[in-house]
Amino acid sequence: SDRYGPPWLLALLVAGLYPVLLLPLYIDPKREAYQQFMRSYFSIRLVILGFVSLIHSLLLLEAAGIHDMNVAQNIPAGGFVLLAALGNYLISGRPNYFIGIRTPWTLHSEMVWRRTHRFSGRLWFWMGLAGALGYLFRSSDGMMPWLGIWLGFMVMAPLIHAYQQYR
Repeated sequence: SDRYGPPWLLALLVAGLYPVLLLPLYIDPKREAYQQFMRSYFSIRLVILGFVSLIHSLLLLEAAGIHDMNVAQNIPAGGFVLLAALGNYLISGRPNYFIGIRTPWTLHSEMVWRRTHRFSGRLWFWMGLAGALGYLFRSSDGMMPWLGIWLGFMVMAPLIHAYQQYR
């Protein structure tokens, strides 16, 4: 095997991820809400599976010596693209317990849920794209501290916004 682990491990993850992503349809107490955003939920599942599959494929190509890009160093750029895509679909979600910004305030009020997800979806989309571009055109490995700050803002801003909308 190589430094990333056995090749079958990520393939197993990809295969096992699909049923896990279907679980909320059956176990969420608010499962009827999924009918209102089923197309977006399908797209969210597809984007997540596509991202994990892309990483798996690139790692296999690198391990086989076919592709010489350092995949591990470039995964954050793909992660930012993933966040941008998820932000695009976040806007259309309905209150549920598994997908979205789930805080006491968003789960308490559908209006707070809608406003928070509209704000968060736009934030994640634009910051995801900007983060991916910034990461791809970085000049050095000094990006890691900025990565943490960037992701921290993408997490904290929706929480603060949800609380402000609730008040």
